[in-house]
Amino acid sequence: MIHVHLKEPLKQKDWGWPVIANFSIGSTGAGLYLVNFFLIFLKTDSDFFNQRISFGFIPLLLIIFGFFCLSIETGRPLRSFYLFSRPAQSWISIETMAGCIFIAAALCDYFFPHPILKLFAIMSAMAFLISQGYIVYRARAIIAWNVPIIPIVFVSSGLVSGYGLFVMLNAADKIGSDQTTLLFGLILLLFNAMIWLIYLRQSSSNDFSIETKTLRQPFFLTFTIALGQIFPFFLMLFLLLPNHNIELVPLSLSITLCGILLLIGNISQKVGIIFSVGYFRGIELKG
Repeated sequence: MIHVHLKEPLKQKDWGWPVIANFSIGSTGAGLYLVNFFLIFLKTDSDFFNQRISFGFIPLLLIIFGFFCLSIETGRPLRSFYLFSRPAQSWISIETMAGCIFIAAALCDYFFPHPILKLFAIMSAMAFLISQGYIVYRARAIIAWNVPIIPIVFVSSGLVSGYGLFVMLNAADKIGSDQTTLLFGLILLLFNAMIWLIYLRQSSSNDFSIETKTLRQPFFLTFTIALGQIFPFFLMLFLLLPNHNIELVPLSLSITLCGILLLIGNISQKVGIIFSVGYFRGIELKG
């Protein structure tokens, strides 16, 4: 006689706050560098590859700190060199290699700006963001992670958080509130909002809907949508108005608030994906 038992989905406990820190802080570092370069490209008529990336050390430090947090999660920091052992099979190895290449290329480019160094830094920063998304996507046992849009979620989230930090660092300067910077931010924010909403409706399966239910509840929607996307979107839109009157609130404070909210939205997305929807698939056992 065959008996069928259904093992209920179990919440993953292997990835904790250090992984969140790596996915949030490290991606912000890579996003900051990419956003900085894209804005230089948009504002410079020629020779943009030879322009120095402002705040060039901050992206490096953020990615290094993210790796440090990841080494704490493994419990054996001294064995971190194993992360380089399987670049063809492991997206974690690809992330580590991309991060290290970025650190070396961006550091050299900061002191000796050169198109080749900057190209390596740009490509490795993008590879870093993509690989973080694929690390999650390749966890096939977890329903809400194993959807094709997850890598795009991580890339868009990293770019938005990088933009948030960029405007915070430039809040006291006009570069943080000029039209090109604000329009670029609005495009990034709209793209991230669209990708996040698509993710929440990515699969029609009942299991996916159940596992992602938490992300559609008011608490998470407040941080990911209202504070992390809607409020900064309208704030940037207001700052774009030609005759906006913002005497009651200093411009630098408004820009800083916008950046903080974008960072909150990025962290909320990562916390939601890793903690709130990280459930292994239910298993049917026969015997």
